[in-house]
This record gives sequence, structure tokens and C-alpha cells, in this order.
Amino acid sequence: MKKIVLVYGLIAGIICAVVLGGSSLFNTGSLNYEYGMYIGFASMILAAVVMWFGMARLKKQLGGRISFGKAFKAGLLMTLIASTLYVAAWMVTGPANFGKTYSAYEARSMKQHGATEQEIAKHVESNREFWERYDSDPLFRAGMTYVEIVPVQLVIVLIAAIVLAVTRRPGAPV
Repeated sequence: MKKIVLVYGLIAGIICAVVLGGSSLFNTGSLNYEYGMYIGFASMILAAVVMWFGMARLKKQLGGRISFGKAFKAGLLMTLIASTLYVAAWMVTGPANFGKTYSAYEARSMKQHGATEQEIAKHVESNREFWERYDSDPLFRAGMTYVEIVPVQLVIVLIAAIVLAVTRRPGAPV
């Protein structure tokens, strides 16, 4: 089980880290947050699918049957490995002033969608402390980055664990 968890967790993490790191490193200075979000979530989902294959491989290794608990545990461990690589990639390649630039993006987006200057100012001020902390506190930034990826992957891992636990491979012992 350890080898499968490590191999598939690393593959999933490398997918996320490469996509995230690549998009950060090849950024021309004007981040497109909307497309970046879609690309980021697509890589997280792809990584979770890789983990599903890892869980299925474990099931095969166990003779075609796996309990929900064992499948979920394997998926959870793979999630921790993949998420840690994702967070490490963001901490190394992400812009140091991400909070400041994202806050400015939100203000521009609100203006484009017809918000008043007062609404924009209120929104920016209500988020100011959060983004300042995000930019200045590496532990907070890492924690918030884990919050981006872990829920996405856990949902898919949970579904995979249920499906793998209730299905049997043809010819597998009952």
C-alpha cells in the first residue's frame, strides 16, 4: 500500500505543481485570474483522478476487494502528498504580492460589472487585512493554499472510495 500511495500521490502532486508552477513562471506580468482559476481546478481534478487510479490499483493488489476505510485512507494519504507539492510550488513560484494584485483585480472586475465606487471601496477595505496577512505571513499563505486544493481532492477521493468499496471486479472472490 505504501508504494502505491507514494507513487500515485507524487504523480498527482507533480501534475498540480507543474501546472501551477508553469503558469506562475510563464506569467507575463498580467495574471488572468479567471482562466488561472479554471486551469488550477482542472489540474486539481486531473490529479484526483490519478489518485482514483491509485486507489483502484490498490484494490486490484488486494485481490479485487477493498473496504471503504482502506480506500479512503489511501486516497487521503495521496491527497496529503499531492497537496503538499501543490503548496510548495505556490510558495516558491507564486507572486510575493499576490494579495495586493488580486485585490486590484477584484476591484476592476467589480467596476466592470457595474459596482459603485463606494461598493468597491467597501469591498477592498473589508478584505484588506486578509490580503495583507496573506502577503506577509508564509504560514497563513500556505494554510490558505491547502484550503484551495484539499477539499476538491477529498470530494473525488470520497466518491472513489465509495465506488471502489461497493463494486467488484468480474471474477473477484465474493
